[in-house]
Amino acid sequence: INKGTLRCITNQVNVEGNIFVGGIAGASDAFLGSISSSTNNAPKISGFERVGGICGYIELKSDNNTSVYPIRSCQNMGVVSGTASVGGIVGYVHVEETLNSLYSSPALDCYINNNSNNATIFGTYSGGIVGYIYADSSHYYKDNDGRAFVYVANCCNTADCGDGGLVGYMDARYYSPNSKYYNYSRCIDADSYWLYDISNNIGNEVSVGNETDNSNW
Repeated sequence: INKGTLRCITNQVNVEGNIFVGGIAGASDAFLGSISSSTNNAPKISGFERVGGICGYIELKSDNNTSVYPIRSCQNMGVVSGTASVGGIVGYVHVEETLNSLYSSPALDCYINNNSNNATIFGTYSGGIVGYIYADSSHYYKDNDGRAFVYVANCCNTADCGDGGLVGYMDARYYSPNSKYYNYSRCIDADSYWLYDISNNIGNEVSVGNETDNSNW
């Protein structure tokens, strides 16, 4: 999705591909596009990398204060599988500031909210809602306190999901001059939950499977 909104879409057909594979959209620019109130009912969504029940890949790059809601109120009902970065809703979320100024301090907020996954997720870096999150504010300079946040908010996963009940892997980077935390990246699981005891405790009991978090949580 380069520009516009997909709303109230239902997919009933299996989707197979290589990279950027999704039940509703393969990839979306979060600054210009969004998906809402949509459902994937196809039995199977499969690919190699960056595979999601709703969208395979979401990207937000900006040097301005930005709050976006690229996927909201969506539901996945089909099995999602891939080699890496596989999510019940989104396979891979990439949020990165592009600032070159020494003085500005924009805030990037990307909300993945009010979504649910109800089918098994297979793959490395796999999560019930998001497979892989990359949040980077490491390009800031001086004393700027810019941020790059990804919020997984008000989401629910009720199925086995490999690495993380909500997020499979998070890589958050910051720039910290003089060992001080001026800038930070973070994934926040706000009011989200996963049911890990549905079938012999098959789901993971961790919100985020693995973290490379260089921020001051």
